[in-house]
Amino acid sequence: MKSNTPDRLAHVFKHYGIEQEDTPERVDMLERVVEDAPGCRVRKGGYIYFIRHGESNSVKVGLARDPNIRLCTLQIGNPVELSIMRADEVDDMETEENRFHSLLAHDRARGEWFSLDDTQIGLIASTSTIIELFLVLSVHNASVHTRVMS
Repeated sequence: MKSNTPDRLAHVFKHYGIEQEDTPERVDMLERVVEDAPGCRVRKGGYIYFIRHGESNSVKVGLARDPNIRLCTLQIGNPVELSIMRADEVDDMETEENRFHSLLAHDRARGEWFSLDDTQIGLIASTSTIIELFLVLSVHNASVHTRVMS
């Protein structure tokens, strides 16, 4: 049976020799380490981001506590310049990421990368809120997939 988050944190605190009364900055750093460990989910809040591969229509939809750091880590192994199209702060980044992955499932290229059409690219870049983006992409995708099936 999985232990709850406070127990996991207490274990990690002990392992790394960090007192639980340490500064909020050190606690935040530790939680980020734990967050990246397999099977650990410490924080729900963060960002859902859309990163574009050069000028192509390949877009990565992912989650991160800091999208700029995530961009840098993705850029290291990529000869084509990547850019953040948008990053929206959300209360539950896993839920939002899963929602967009499901919405864009027909456009999945590989993993979290999607091959989107020009309209989808434009909507991602121009829509003001993440809720509005989900709605307009839903309408667009429904019309595109209805035409394909006809």
